Amino acid sequence: MFYLYSVRRLWISLNESNQQSLHSIFIQNFDQLLISANSNLILDDLLVTNSLSIIYENSNLTCKELNRFLKLWMRNKANRRLEHLMLNSYREFNERTIFKGINYKKVAEERWFDKDDKLFSNFVNDAVCVKDGFDIIREDGTRMTIHYYYNDLEFFVWNHNTLFFLSSLLPFRPYSIPIFIPTMNPTFPLLNLPEKPLQIALQNMEPLYQLALSTLSARTKVLVKSLKIQIRKTNIHIREEISFSIWKLDFNQEDWYFLTNANDAYISNELEEPCYLETRAWVDDQIPIFLWRKEGFTVKNWVQHFLDVLNREEIDKLFFQWNPENLNLENLHQAIGDVNQIHIQHELSAERCLQIVQHFQSAQVLSMFFEISENFQKILLQNFEIVILTARQPPASIDLDTLLTINSCSIQLHRLIVTNKTLNRFLKHWIAGSNPNIRHLSILLPANEVFSETDVFRGVVCSYAAEDRELEFKDYMENLENPERTTVAGGIDIRRKESGTTATIKLEDGQLRMNVWDD
Repeated sequence: MFYLYSVRRLWISLNESNQQSLHSIFIQNFDQLLISANSNLILDDLLVTNSLSIIYENSNLTCKELNRFLKLWMRNKANRRLEHLMLNSYREFNERTIFKGINYKKVAEERWFDKDDKLFSNFVNDAVCVKDGFDIIREDGTRMTIHYYYNDLEFFVWNHNTLFFLSSLLPFRPYSIPIFIPTMNPTFPLLNLPEKPLQIALQNMEPLYQLALSTLSARTKVLVKSLKIQIRKTNIHIREEISFSIWKLDFNQEDWYFLTNANDAYISNELEEPCYLETRAWVDDQIPIFLWRKEGFTVKNWVQHFLDVLNREEIDKLFFQWNPENLNLENLHQAIGDVNQIHIQHELSAERCLQIVQHFQSAQVLSMFFEISENFQKILLQNFEIVILTARQPPASIDLDTLLTINSCSIQLHRLIVTNKTLNRFLKHWIAGSNPNIRHLSILLPANEVFSETDVFRGVVCSYAAEDRELEFKDYMENLENPERTTVAGGIDIRRKESGTTATIKLEDGQLRMNVWDD
């Protein structure tokens, strides 16, 4: 029986008899979904849910299933809307198993998350207290905190509006905002040190403060640049506001939000006007807001300054996480320059997506939602090195012509329907010479969909490798310049007719990986 609490919040009481039709409910965009279950819901049920908050009573998910869930979430492959997940009566918590193969940080401090009424309807306080936990970072820099207490396992996803305090700061109170204003003649005592001691002092600072000092003068910019600060990525996020972030080696992220000088509003379109930055940092066990100002600096000046000091030529990732209808893409390109990767995480029209890729033609990686349209075909013809396509809800089928259109080095399909027949015909075309640039193909089918090895390889000339044969391939998941290596055991080999080039295919239920051998 289903209990409708409101249009945006759904409470469900489940039993074995109605479990078959769950997915059509789970994929809906509820604010909150509460599942009172007496049946064996599995990981795929969780992965198809599309709600902001999920409360799952009497959870029977295993630690291994949660490990897979976290890995998919960290790679941005599942539950992108999720902001809060609670598994009630979860008695099988095992830290080693849940976080196996995951880079995570154990945190002991007491922290508070600002309560969103639509997510935490059962709380009467203004905030939710998390007394300890485990932090992980998604590839786009989003942080999740996992907290286990009294047989309840809870997941909190941070966003830039999250209020995050030590308990010593309660009750909540507004902070005064320190303003960092660079001057051309700095008088900081630190800068009076001889060159060598000054470099040592700078090397022991956090990147946030190193970058702050770099804005003081031409001398401090050269000094900080000489430190060769090591970071993983630089990102631009297009949300309701525009922000710049760096992803540090420890997987933590620093964010700067562009604000107008006129009314302290977040910048969403005024890219050519002088602006200042908002950022936050630990200061005496607090997280005050810092405002950085530099006379005449626009978004372009700030971005170019950061890239220069960090010894980077371009922005690594550009994320569209909002519908920027009024955003002038030409002005955006002029402000932030070229980017290496475009990640469109909001369901924009194919026409708008085409405009985006046409303004950032140097990008090598494109990640977006799949769509069947003429403009989408034009996007695929841009010949990105890596193409990552994710299904909307409900999942759509990708046809053979579309697969043959993509001439990228790496093709990654997430939760798209690829039939056995389509895959069979694609392999035959590849053997005959199609998709000459492809080195890697990965397919993850929707929940409960599996490949049939017999149908996929029907009429395909192939050979089965010994299970103990191990081959090493480049992992082109998102990086072409310095890809990691992955080892494949066994598999099924196919060869091109003319060149003799070999590819190894691994089929595992609803997943496929195809790796082309180096010549």
